Amino acid sequence: MRLLVASAVFSFTCSGLLAAQEVILSNGPDPLSPYSNADIMAVGNTTIMALRKVDTGEPVYTFTLQNENLVQVLRVLASSLQPPGEITASPLSPGNDSNENTAPPAKPMLNIQDGAAYVQKISFSASEADINEALDQASMASNCNIYIEGLIITVDRCE
Repeated sequence: MRLLVASAVFSFTCSGLLAAQEVILSNGPDPLSPYSNADIMAVGNTTIMALRKVDTGEPVYTFTLQNENLVQVLRVLASSLQPPGEITASPLSPGNDSNENTAPPAKPMLNIQDGAAYVQKISFSASEADINEALDQASMASNCNIYIEGLIITVDRCE
């Protein structure tokens, strides 16, 4: 299992692609692994891997950052909060009442309230960290107040 992920990370890093790449780790829930698939995303010279938990689909992050832009890192983390291929109801589906006002699904967002965040460079590592642990590490590395509410990551003050 780990060999497949390591191979995918290596080939992705070498190709230099900037878009997210999804790697399926198994055809079904593997009793030996708590993860079903992984999103591999590039930030500058770094690859961030978001392993998806089998039971919840929540991302678990593994990466090492060296002198990367804080806002770029937070954009990648925010984009990984929504599972890839999330299915939404079609307006033409038989179960949808045409008189019902339905809102589109919430999208992950990044809310920057302190302009100093745009020039912050950060370095830190995460190994199987959830979003809260990754944001705590980013906060300590940047001396910025970073928090998450729902799908919104906010940076409200940097020192």
